[in-house]
Amino acid sequence: MPAKTARWVFPLCVTVGVLMQVVPTRADDVVAELSRDTPIAAYGEAVAWSDFDAATARYRLVIRQGGKASPARIAGARLPFDVSLGPDVRGRVVALYTRCRTTSHGCDVFRYDIRARSEHKVGSVSSSSKDEAWPAQWGDRLAFVRRERVYGKQVNGSYDVRPDPRGKRGGGTRVECDIPYVKTLSVRAPSRPLDRGFCAPTTGMSIRGKRIVQVTDVDQGGAGSETQVRVLAAGGGAGRVLARQAGGEGGYSPFSSPSQSASAIYLTRTGFREATLTGFVRIDLASGRLTTVLPNMPLAGRVVRDERGAFWYVRAPESPEEDHGEPPFCVSPLEPCRLVRASASPFSSATRALPARLRASVKKRTDTNTPSIIVSGDYTRAVVRRSAVVRREPLAGVTVELLRSDRPEARGPFARTGLSATTDGAGRWSFTLRQPPSMIYVAALARGAGVASGPLFVCGSGEPACADY
Repeated sequence: MPAKTARWVFPLCVTVGVLMQVVPTRADDVVAELSRDTPIAAYGEAVAWSDFDAATARYRLVIRQGGKASPARIAGARLPFDVSLGPDVRGRVVALYTRCRTTSHGCDVFRYDIRARSEHKVGSVSSSSKDEAWPAQWGDRLAFVRRERVYGKQVNGSYDVRPDPRGKRGGGTRVECDIPYVKTLSVRAPSRPLDRGFCAPTTGMSIRGKRIVQVTDVDQGGAGSETQVRVLAAGGGAGRVLARQAGGEGGYSPFSSPSQSASAIYLTRTGFREATLTGFVRIDLASGRLTTVLPNMPLAGRVVRDERGAFWYVRAPESPEEDHGEPPFCVSPLEPCRLVRASASPFSSATRALPARLRASVKKRTDTNTPSIIVSGDYTRAVVRRSAVVRREPLAGVTVELLRSDRPEARGPFARTGLSATTDGAGRWSFTLRQPPSMIYVAALARGAGVASGPLFVCGSGEPACADY
């Protein structure tokens, strides 16, 4: 099948095939496109997340119920909402989050009534002098953290700062410390501070009955980094550290976004750490056993399990392999992040089909008189069972475009080349570029589905920088 050519490409070789498509019976469902990473929350039939509005550079809170999503009737915010969903004392679903007078200060707790579509400040837990974050409600209890400055001491070098139980008289430096609190809403007693443990910023909170889960993350870019999953009792007492991960020369892999069932805690683990699996994480509360399920796709780092057992996660765009799975934060110039509802629990024995993925690679062809570059790949949907890929279902008859960027980095923007191919029966596609420019980035795009490959470096001949390519 002939294809269009660009000035810098000689006649093009394209792989074509018959039109056929295998549609799986249980496929993960894309719910929304996200141009920025965002906390997500789910309870009952409601799901909540933040949507970035590029025109105003602010985030809007979005609530989805009954398969329909709409913005909440509240003002936007400079940062994504640290939103949670849970039952109030009457069992109705409510959303909790914080609002700040500046980007990160003057933060108070607010509640959004989903049924009445109205917002009000929760004055009983909002301090006029300190900042609150990560509020979550279950019935008559409300858990949150209060950001304070406490006296600390160095424990393992200049990075690791822990609370000093001796207080000010014992010396030490003033450090930031997120202290967990719980409030019984039906009584007038003030919020009760809980075990603060290792002083660290909080990246997620969850409450279920009397059990509170706090995830913390001190990211020092290596040594001194530490992430913890802590369980606290609403009645007080020492917290229990269920999981922790330190950083170092081997990298760093923090936990994120906790949610609970009656018997387990569910999270994600992202980043890169030698000999550490990343992906969906389940921690059994009785045994403390940690189970990791590989996502088999780029994962932005957010997951939530609702009370019915449904899982929701944020799929990230494709990124270069050398990124070691670092969160791309949904700012790819090629495709957005996507909020996805899993068709089955990642930890169950059920098979599920992941969203379609456009994989690509580039290599030089030197077995001809005229050296050329081959950009090829496939467009498939992986069917998985837990961490294993059971099979890949090809998506045939799909138009794939070749994009290019002349910038000396993979961030784009990417422009059309005018070249396209059609996937064959195995979902494969291929471009042969004869005499390409010296150095560019290319990417493949299935425009109809909005799915793109990661950017690939193409290095033509005749340039010193290409000698080892």
